[in-house]
Amino acid sequence: MSHEIRLLPICLLSTLMLCFGARAQEPNVEVNFGGVELFESDRGWRVGEGSPLENSPVEKGDIILKVGGQGVAQIGPLSIAALLEYAQIQNLGVVVERGGQEQELSFPLPKARDSEGRPQEEFAMGATFKSVEDTQRVIVADVMPRSPCERAGLKSDDELLAVGGQSVREMTVGQLADLLSAPRGSAERLRVRRGGHEIDITLMPVDSGQTRKFPMAQRIPFQLHARGEPAPVFTLPDLGGRRITLSKFRGKPVLLTFWSSWCRPCSAEADLLDKLYRELGSQLIVLGLNVSDDAKAMQQFLHSRHVSYPILIAGEFTSPIPRTYNLGALPLTVLIDPHGFVIYLQTGFSPDGPLESRVRSLVGQSSGN
Repeated sequence: MSHEIRLLPICLLSTLMLCFGARAQEPNVEVNFGGVELFESDRGWRVGEGSPLENSPVEKGDIILKVGGQGVAQIGPLSIAALLEYAQIQNLGVVVERGGQEQELSFPLPKARDSEGRPQEEFAMGATFKSVEDTQRVIVADVMPRSPCERAGLKSDDELLAVGGQSVREMTVGQLADLLSAPRGSAERLRVRRGGHEIDITLMPVDSGQTRKFPMAQRIPFQLHARGEPAPVFTLPDLGGRRITLSKFRGKPVLLTFWSSWCRPCSAEADLLDKLYRELGSQLIVLGLNVSDDAKAMQQFLHSRHVSYPILIAGEFTSPIPRTYNLGALPLTVLIDPHGFVIYLQTGFSPDGPLESRVRSLVGQSSGN
């Protein structure tokens, strides 16, 4: 009897470790923010070795402590990427620990410049406008969710032709940004080329304090997820109308990506995701969450890319699930372990990035358990 009593605490401890402590044996949570690799540390997020940081003010070995005055020591992967993206858009300061000293950096990436030193990209009214080298074309490189440009219906890859009837072909992107950001009391008509067709959209007026930088008061305008939180659960319809619930895949690795047919990096990523889905079969769940897309364009995309993994309809950028995952630019790709925790998150896509190796590593670990 006494022997059984002594064994009971050991059994209970083992059970608790299996149920609640499984993550302790897994690699550190990693975030790949546009090529900058970040890892959880006690004080914040550490910039990892081997990160391609040529275009970023942070350096290898830095520990990011604060973003826009917000401490990040207890911020999880879904929020650190969103905070850094917000810091770029809002030109917020980022405090890092470097060589034992705290330093405040300006995080926005240096702008590409033409042969005469003029910026080739400018931000205005929630959109990034890019001049195409050796042409007079201006392309929308990115649109911030919930911004005036997003509400007007502007999309990434649109070509901007005119503002208020004035052609943009003779403007620099700096002049264009000044024109769009100028305070006005009435709506402005924009003419854009999209998919071979010219269309007009209406940009509504905003207050003078909400022009180029598009501030959102003094608070962070999205949910901050704490470390240790499981991936937010959801139930979304697939293309056949069936309701798919994330929690039903507990026990297997899940790779999900937010994407749209008009997002160019999403096309290249779709090829990799389809390859992983076909090769790893039942060992990996792959879900594509389509956002802010035209139904016909989405179907054409899926047919041309021969995507075989399930596609779910997630609505707009402002819909509940994209907002819960702090969706900003596309694609946003999230790797979830069998216990339901985010262990890798990636913004954007690069064919040479670590996504495939991270997926195969997790699948290998999960298969060996």
